[in-house]
Amino acid sequence: MERTVEQTDRQTQYRHLRERLLQERTRLQEEADTLRQRVRDNGQDFSSATVRHGAYDAGDDSFATFEQEKTIALEQNIRGLLKAVHRALDKLDQGTYGVCEECGREIPLARLEAFPEAMLCVEDQAKRERRRTRGL
Repeated sequence: MERTVEQTDRQTQYRHLRERLLQERTRLQEEADTLRQRVRDNGQDFSSATVRHGAYDAGDDSFATFEQEKTIALEQNIRGLLKAVHRALDKLDQGTYGVCEECGREIPLARLEAFPEAMLCVEDQAKRERRRTRGL
């Protein structure tokens, strides 16, 4: 079976998108590692400060808790992004990348360039977001 010029161009673009996804995966993993270390360090810093100063300060405790929760939330967000990147890379490996998971149509290259981890076409993504905002 002979490939069309469009299919060849799409495959070339997919190779470029794979490189972007691999770079993003590395960046996100490094960021997650940094945040994990910050959580560990903040916990140690707080307990060391309490021991060093020999006094308990509820304000310090509240601030430390807030910082810890904020860092954990950031890490969870990065983990979600990492999951999406891994999923896109898996789809590239399986040959199903660029196909909308809802309707089965090809996702336009412009969308994939903007969001290489996209699993839905614009229309189906909009439908999903409307359902989510309505709590369905």
